[in-house]
Order: sequence, then C-alpha cells, then structure tokens
Amino acid sequence: MSFKSLILFFALFLSYSLVTSQVFDVDVVIDPGATIKSGAVIGSHTLINSGAVVNAAVIDSNVLIGSDAVIGSGAVIGPRVFINSTAVINKGAIINSNVFIGSGAVIGSGVVIDSDVFINSSAVINKGTVIAPNAIIDTGAIIGIGAIIGSRSVIHSTAVINRGAVIDSDVIIESGAFIGSYAIIGSGVIVNSNAVINSNAVISSNVLISTGAVIDSRAIIDSNTNIGPDAYIGSGAVVNASVIIGSDAFIGSGARINTSALIGPGAVIGSDAVIGPRAKIGFNVTISHGAVIGPRARIGSDVTISHNAVIPAEASILPGAVISPITIIPSNAVNSTEPVTFLGAAGNDTSSSIVFRP
Repeated sequence: MSFKSLILFFALFLSYSLVTSQVFDVDVVIDPGATIKSGAVIGSHTLINSGAVVNAAVIDSNVLIGSDAVIGSGAVIGPRVFINSTAVINKGAIINSNVFIGSGAVIGSGVVIDSDVFINSSAVINKGTVIAPNAIIDTGAIIGIGAIIGSRSVIHSTAVINRGAVIDSDVIIESGAFIGSYAIIGSGVIVNSNAVINSNAVISSNVLISTGAVIDSRAIIDSNTNIGPDAYIGSGAVVNASVIIGSDAFIGSGARINTSALIGPGAVIGSDAVIGPRAKIGFNVTISHGAVIGPRARIGSDVTISHNAVIPAEASILPGAVISPITIIPSNAVNSTEPVTFLGAAGNDTSSSIVFRP
C-alpha cells in the first residue's frame, strides 16, 4: 500500500465517520502488550513492540514502532520509518519516508518531517515545525513552535531553536547554541557552540558565528562574514558582507560596519558609529558613539577615537593615538605629504598620531 493511498484512505474514513476498527495490511507483527486503537491503519511488514500505543493514525509499510512509543490520532507515518522506544508522535504529525526517531524524542502536533531525516534521542520538535529532507536533529536539541529547518542542516545536541526561527539549508548549529524567536539563518551558516543569536536577527549565507559570540536582536549580518569568539554585535547593528570581526570585539547598537572592513580583537565600536568599507581597526581600539571612519582608513592598536569624530578615507591613525570628541579631519588632508596638525574639541595637538598618504 503506497503512502499516498494510505493518506487518501484515511481521509475518506474520517470524512464519512466510518472509522470503527483497525485496518491491518499483510505481515503486520504486533506484540500482545501493544495497544492499537480504533481507526488505526497499519501497513505491511510493520512491527509494533510491547507497550506501544497507536491511536487512529496511518502507518505505512516497513515501519518499526519501539516499546512504549506513542502515536497520536491523525498522525501519518510514511514507509521505512523507525520510531524508537518511548518516543511520542503527537496528533496530526506527518513523517515521510526513511526517518529515524530516537528514543524519548517528542514530535509535536502538526509537525511535518520530510524524507531521510534523523532525529536523535530526547530531541523535542514542537508543534507546527517543518523539517526538510536530510536534516539532522541531535540528542536533546529543542526546536520551537513553527520553526523551519532546511535540508541537510544539522542541529547539534542541546542546541535551542526558538519559536518561528527559519534555518536555511546546509546550516550547522553546534551544541549549546541558541537561536532566538523569528531569527533567520541563511544557507551555509555555521553557528559554533554556545553562540547566541537573539530574536529577529538576520544572518545571511556562509557566515561563521564563533564560539560564545552574541548577535543581539534585530542585528543584520551579511554574507561571508566571520564573527570571532566571544564577540558581541549589538541590537540593530548592521555588519555588511565579507567583514571580519575579531575575538572579544564589541559592536554597539545601531553601528554599521561596511563591506570588507576588519575589526581587530578587543575593539569597541560605539553605538551608531560607522566603519567605512575596507577600513582596518587594530587591537583594543575604542571608537566611541557616532564616530565615522572613512573607507580604507587604518586605525592602529590601542587608539581611542572619541564620540562624533570623523576620520577620512585613506587616513592612518598610529598606535596609541587619542582623537578628541567632535574632531573632524578634512578629506583634503589626504593629499598632504607631511603629517598635519588638527586640533580636536579639547584643543589636543594630534600631529604626532595622524598620518596621511601622499
């Protein structure tokens, strides 16, 4: 009996309210200790072990249901599905062919699991979730209500994917990582262990989020970006394509890091600051809120750039420099052949720390 035929058969039974007894195909083996409720449809070559409970569900051929597993009413189980002991398949869940459900796993009501999916022991798939083909949900992982898991994606043990999150294809979410509600994770993304991506964040394709990094709510990380270990990206910040952010760096809320910029380890970028394309920010640099760093600027290590300062394109700020608040370095200084003196808001002489390319 084909999978589609079984679904049609079961639907007709329900529509005419004629489900009054079990329907068994050939070569079905049911342990005497199992319970098969009225309305169940069991396909050929299916084995149901002791203590299992099958309610008014449709079970296709070559299915194994382990001891003390529970299959809810209205569930549809495709061919060659292995449901291990104590697993629970709630009402209305649809499980396609060649799926493995580990012991103690819980599949919520209305969940749709496509073909060739592996769900390990004690994983929890909450109601309304959709899992695409060849995905892997490992031991103890939790998938929230209405989440979507793309094809070939791997959710490792104890990872949490929260309500409404969308995980695209070929994504790896490592152990202990957390994906917030309605976050969007693009294809090919790797989220390392214990990283946190909060609600409504958007991560584009082929991004690496390293161990312990935090991407706060509504932040946007564009494609091919590398976020270092324990880095923090603030709420509403935008990190454009091909950016590298070093370990322990801090990007404040609303900051914008433009394409191909490099942010060194331990750097602090204040709220609403702007880092231009291909700018390079050294180790332990502090750039306060509202500052603007122009394209291809080079900021040496241990520099402090105070709030609302403006550094033009191509500028080089030497290590240890301190740029005063509201200092605006004119762009025409870029063509100077000698170091140029500019006075910041506090009257600081910055000539020893600012050099421009001829």
